Amino acid sequence: MDKRILNTKKKLTNALLEILKDKNIKDITVLELCKKANINRTTFYKYYKDVDDLVITIEDSLLSDLEKYIVDIKRNYLISFTGKIIETIANRKEIYTRLLGENGDHTFLNKILSLDVEHISTYSLIIEDNTVLGINNVDYIDEDMDYEMYRLINKELVNKGYEHYEVSNYSKKGYESKHNLTYWDNDEYYGFGL
Repeated sequence: MDKRILNTKKKLTNALLEILKDKNIKDITVLELCKKANINRTTFYKYYKDVDDLVITIEDSLLSDLEKYIVDIKRNYLISFTGKIIETIANRKEIYTRLLGENGDHTFLNKILSLDVEHISTYSLIIEDNTVLGINNVDYIDEDMDYEMYRLINKELVNKGYEHYEVSNYSKKGYESKHNLTYWDNDEYYGFGL
């Protein structure tokens, strides 16, 4: 794709994210986006029908990336693809934060949930120093946003038929994690360490 087109679309995405800090997505106008992005409306309408079309295009791109790794996990049964999902979300953290936040698109979480995932863990991310995220100085989201996201996710997952079976884990029936059953059932186990 032409670099000028990519630059225009990036400006519009950045303008949308900036406006979403203070304004509900449903109240954003094309004129407002264009002023913030410093482009004219004719250019906007060359690529998008309206603000919703821009949002859907952004979301579809995010969902496509996630779906690719989810399919790889199911096909190959490799946990290593989970890291790719985390990295993909971390690299686009601001977009996810804004779209899933209080001013964002409240249907976006439903779109993510439609990706046919059997098990979801919702741990708050802890960024360690010697990890990719720590090395790249990725910041934490603030505590209030973390709580808001947890509450929203809990409500939506339960409404979508996921069982909330552990503090941070949800699954479709029959897909509960098995690796902690020994602890939960208070069975005997061996512990090894150095």
